[in-house]
Amino acid sequence: MPKEGGLVIPTGVKSIDLLAGGGIGVGSLILLYGPPQAYKSEFLATTAFVNAALKEGHLTPPPRVKIPKEIWYATFSKSAEEILSSVKSTFNKRFFELFKRNVKFLDYSKEYSSLIGAMWEKKKAPDTRKFLLQVVNSLKKIGPDSQIFIYTLTDVARLLQDKPMEFLSFMEGLRVASHSWKGMVCGILRKGALPPAMEEDILSSSDGTLYFDIEKVGGTERHTLTVLALAGVSTSALGQVFEVSVGADGFHAEAVKSILGI
Repeated sequence: MPKEGGLVIPTGVKSIDLLAGGGIGVGSLILLYGPPQAYKSEFLATTAFVNAALKEGHLTPPPRVKIPKEIWYATFSKSAEEILSSVKSTFNKRFFELFKRNVKFLDYSKEYSSLIGAMWEKKKAPDTRKFLLQVVNSLKKIGPDSQIFIYTLTDVARLLQDKPMEFLSFMEGLRVASHSWKGMVCGILRKGALPPAMEEDILSSSDGTLYFDIEKVGGTERHTLTVLALAGVSTSALGQVFEVSVGADGFHAEAVKSILGI
């Protein structure tokens, strides 16, 4: 997806925004992909925090930056209260308060839990089509010019595990819609949640894929982020690996070459 009019929405992670020319092009669908516990959630929270700070005027927007009209989380396996509790326990007070004031929620945790429960009990086939239609209609209402975090796409895939084509259709519709909304849509997708061929199709049809990983180095864990694909980023810059960390003030990423002094 080309950057329409050159406008971008920042991720809030300086090194990633620098690589992307200031931020993610408006109208993009970005996937945060990788194994569990790899700081994908913390990346989303930091993006929300920085854009909340821009909305409230605590930061001066650089040239070409578009400030989202609204910031939304669409949640499935976790409730709004659980998301807020996690942010509060991970980051500092200023971060949490800005996040809480500005982030709105489409909380589907009760409906989602009921559907998953029905699948396990196998009493009857859950009406996933009706549920997804409800989700899609809600997203259409809030989508234009907004920043939306799908928390998570893995949850949606789990719900449709026996209906893979419905999930592909959902993702294609989300991609097309995000282009017209001229905001930014980000979703978390766990590696291995789908058959490899389907994962490849979904990743290749997005406007960007950031791969989060955990490496074992000398008995310790090292968290990394690799830019696999990102609209507007030169091919030579793709594959850049960043070492990442999370502090009280947010998610941080530093190019591995910089760390090594190369």
